[in-house]
Amino acid sequence: MIPWLDRVDEIIVVDSNSTDGTVEVLTNRIAHPNLQVHQRPRGLYQAWNSGIAQVESKYTYVSTVGDSITATGIGHLLKVAETYAADVVVSSPKFINEDGSRPKNPPTFPIENLLIKLR
Repeated sequence: MIPWLDRVDEIIVVDSNSTDGTVEVLTNRIAHPNLQVHQRPRGLYQAWNSGIAQVESKYTYVSTVGDSITATGIGHLLKVAETYAADVVVSSPKFINEDGSRPKNPPTFPIENLLIKLR
């Protein structure tokens, strides 16, 4: 996310009291005037809801550990939201191995079924 940090108004991180150095890495590597780090007990959806409740920006991009999106991808989501005055924009995740290759048999997500039905 570092290449597109200058495009966002705020960064909200919700950490579940991790002990792996995540918070230290983020606070040392991310230079953003509106970086917020919140601690809360484990629970993915509760963490998302907690983070989203802190948002003051017009748009919110939600990701979890290991997610990655390019500046072009963020720009595309923004353009879709603006063009269609959308309340929500979703995109299908694509798995990429650590070496940059794509897995031969990636998992399928429910959003892919929805996208096929609503084409």
